[in-house]
Amino acid sequence: MSAFNFNNEVTLISHYCNSHIAVYDPVENNPDEIDWNKNLKNYKLKKSKNGASFNTGGDQHMMSHLYVSKFGKVEKIFIDLTMHFPEAFDDYGAIKLLYNDQFLSRLSSLQKFALETNKTSVKFRRQIANIEIVSGFIKIGQHPVYSSENSTKYNDSELLIFQKKDKIKIQTDNTNLDNFMLPLKNKKYPIYIYSYLAPDEDNIAGAINEKKLIVIENIDGCYIDKLTKKSITLKRTKN
Repeated sequence: MSAFNFNNEVTLISHYCNSHIAVYDPVENNPDEIDWNKNLKNYKLKKSKNGASFNTGGDQHMMSHLYVSKFGKVEKIFIDLTMHFPEAFDDYGAIKLLYNDQFLSRLSSLQKFALETNKTSVKFRRQIANIEIVSGFIKIGQHPVYSSENSTKYNDSELLIFQKKDKIKIQTDNTNLDNFMLPLKNKKYPIYIYSYLAPDEDNIAGAINEKKLIVIENIDGCYIDKLTKKSITLKRTKN
């Protein structure tokens, strides 16, 4: 059973979004542009190669969640621009339900009750892009054009050194983090949009808003090596 914690530590990464949130290969860093504020239910999937950059139109702090198996394998990456959830979700364990199960399986009566209690309903789940990884890493954060980090393409010798890295350490309590990377296998990964309706995070009476999650699925070859309250160290499997 997957969870949002591992060895009693949560797998959250705090970071910052400066009008764009991008998912891309750090070597082939030319992601497709997608307007986050449009209705994406009928978005036509492009033959994207390098990833996707979502234009959010605002600067904000945000959270990403690593969805980890009991063996420490990272299976999915959830990118959440909302950050706030009704407290009742914790009482029913419904944050996992919200993020995953309600889109993929039939709901039990208890799960339906948890969603109804929190006035939450599904709008749609749709594949929005593909990202083909060739460097052995996936990068998440600001658009490479707008990032304060060096986002120039690597030459052959630099790439060889870069790809020998098998571990990445992420400071999870750094809300000013522009970007972070995960090591993983080279292959194509699907990027989805999860859209749902839920109460306003500021608890305005009766206010129901649409919320969206960016989800990179079928992550392969990435494992938790060390997890503390302030950092996550990730390793790539050799095979």
